Amino acid sequence: GLGISGAGDVRFAEAIEIAGDVTIDATGEVRFEQAVTLLDGGSLTIRNAGNVRFDQGLITLRADSGAAGALDIQAGTILVGDGSVASDLVVDFDPGAGASGGAVILDATLGADGRLADLVVEDAAAVTLGQMVTVAGDVRLRTDALTIDAGVSATAGGEFVVSAASSTRAMAYGAA
Repeated sequence: GLGISGAGDVRFAEAIEIAGDVTIDATGEVRFEQAVTLLDGGSLTIRNAGNVRFDQGLITLRADSGAAGALDIQAGTILVGDGSVASDLVVDFDPGAGASGGAVILDATLGADGRLADLVVEDAAAVTLGQMVTVAGDVRLRTDALTIDAGVSATAGGEFVVSAASSTRAMAYGAA
């Protein structure tokens, strides 16, 4: 795994592929210029950041057995792309046979800059959207539990699609 604490800005210029957890405590911008892949049930946790930017907009959490890790971001804003064109944010759990997806907690404003095209979460055990989410296109969430604490807005009339992640479970949702 990887742990960073007490940092201002944190920047990853290359693709990240790590077996284990990544924990970042930073007060400025946390930026991933390439895709992020966590293996062996690893989790990505980011705390206290002013903003978090995923230039490629792709986060993959893999597990061969047990549960895939979690994505937990507590920041002012989450941004995608390089800021010049609308981009998607995709969180993809890639569980192997007998494994299951983990939780996604996004406690940050998403899409405030008008550049979030679609928000897609695949195969999560639970999704929590803690602050306002604004997309130009669609919100597609495949999860077994959904909590929306603020609101979701599609500026271009996109679709809001929620489906159950596991065939053995009915999906539950709640709104604050």
